[in-house]
Parts: sequence; C-alpha cells; structure tokens
Amino acid sequence: VREFMNGSLKATLNSFQTNDNQEMIYDEFGLHGRKWLTDQNKYDDRQLWINNNGILLTSDGWKTASMGLGLLTAPDGSKYYGLNTEVIVGSLLLGGKLNITNSSGTYLIDNNGFTANATVGVNTYSVGINPSTPSDIINVKVNGVNKFYLDTISNDLVFRGKITGGSMNINNKLYINELGNLTSYGTIASIGMIDGTTYSYKTEIDGGKLTTASLYVRPLSTITGEFSPNSSGYVQLNPLQISTTPNGAITGFIADIFGYVTCNFINGGTPITAANYDSGTYAFPPSVHYHSEYALSSHSHSISDVSGLSSILSSLESRISALE
Repeated sequence: VREFMNGSLKATLNSFQTNDNQEMIYDEFGLHGRKWLTDQNKYDDRQLWINNNGILLTSDGWKTASMGLGLLTAPDGSKYYGLNTEVIVGSLLLGGKLNITNSSGTYLIDNNGFTANATVGVNTYSVGINPSTPSDIINVKVNGVNKFYLDTISNDLVFRGKITGGSMNINNKLYINELGNLTSYGTIASIGMIDGTTYSYKTEIDGGKLTTASLYVRPLSTITGEFSPNSSGYVQLNPLQISTTPNGAITGFIADIFGYVTCNFINGGTPITAANYDSGTYAFPPSVHYHSEYALSSHSHSISDVSGLSSILSSLESRISALE
C-alpha cells in the first residue's frame, strides 16, 4: 500500500507541474477550475467545482460527478458529510462502521461485530465475529440457523451438519482415514439433545440401527474372542459367551472355537467335547430348567428344535435301555 501511495502521489505531482492553460473562474455558484485544450479548441471535460458546502470533480463536462467531498445528498434525499469516490487510498482507516458490498457478498462491521453474508440460490450463508458477545464470538449460519458456534453454557464449539474431508485425527484417539475406516481408542457414546442448550449423555448407543456392509468386533485383550456377520447373514462367533448377571458372572453357556460347549446346567458344568460326546459321558438336565437365575420363566427343549439330533436321541435311549 505504501509503495502504491508514494508512486501515485509522485506521478500526480509531476502531472500538476506540467499542466498549463488552467483557468479559475468565480461566479455566484462558486469557484470553477478548468483547462483549455488548444489543439482541440475547447475545454477539457475534467473539471473542478467548489462552493461553501463541498468539492465536486467531473470527468465528462458535468454530465455526472466523479467525486464528492463535503455535504452530500443521498438517493433518499437525506444529507450527510462524507467522501464519495471510486478509490480511497491510505495507511490508516478509522471509523465506527464499514459496509462493503460486491459480487461476492456483503461485508458489514457495526455494533454487532463483523458479518459477511451472501445469497446463493434460495439459501443465505453468513459468517459472524462478535468479541463482545460470547455466544456470537464466532458463528456460521445458513438461513439464520447456527451451524457452527460457541455454546456459552458448556463452552463447547458446536458443529451441526456434515464434515467432508480426506481424513481425521482427533487427539490421537479417534482416526478416520481416507477410505472411511474409523478407529477409536476411547468410548463411543450416544448423545441426545434435550433442548437447544442441554445434552443427555449415555454410555451406550441405542435408539437406532447400525447399517454396514460388514462388521467385525474384537476385544482389546489377550483373550481370543470376536464376531462378524458373513455375506449370508449368519453371525460367525469366536467364541460365543452368554452371561446375564450385571457383574458378568457366567450363568448361561460358552461355545468356544476350540471345540467344546460349556453350560452350568448341562453335564454339571463340565465342557462337552468331541471326546466325551462320543463316549456318552455327559448328562443333559431335566427337560424343564432355567439357563439363568435371571430368566423370566422356565422352558423346555425339544430335540426337534435342533436339526440332526433325532438320531442322537434314539441312540441315547437305546443305551439307557441297555443299562436298565
């Protein structure tokens, strides 16, 4: 800016020093400044006019005014003191308000801080900064609705909408790569909005559904255990453990990947393996029993419930008859 200012002032001074044939005329309308063009036998269209209220410059022989300084008249007829021109150059601009409008939008500085807005299609987008009002210290709005702002109650920076980007790393705890894979080393919780300023924090994700092409779950421990649904819709378990007590005590059964089934109420809690199954050294519980101390009601199992066990039952009955 300084280089432009100095160069502009120097060039203008040089043109003034060589600008001859000047005329200054006083009449009842003020002071008129103009230049006689000898080669064209007429006055230059660029002229000056000064009266008690201000200064005007023209570039077209007073068909229009190119610059006004002093008491100016607005289109609505109101009066104001100011400067109206195409270009203002300076190193310091002091004032209480600033309004800039161009093809990209409107930029306003006033008692509400700084606001930039534009209408694109049917939507109006705005960005605001207001240091004196914490709730509006920074905000991004679409049609007047906050999408990005500071919540002054929780002191949280709130974003509403969709984030689009290549990847994300939050405090080296949550990663989302460019393929959309998410890795979390913390708790993923469900957060429900109660009203505009209050949130309900939960310890589980509920109230909806998880839709995905594939799901793979593995515990972060040395114990082997994982599950994932396959393309046929079946869940592959490795292993399956059912426990129903709040503290995790096992009162149901375990189906382990190494080839045994354990249930506290089947075979006295001793695992059923391929070896003792073939030898018949296991015992089923009564037909009516509980699988858990937390079960709501008793129930019975029919061998027809499990495909392929009819022949096994017949074999067991034959062995029992032989023992009798």
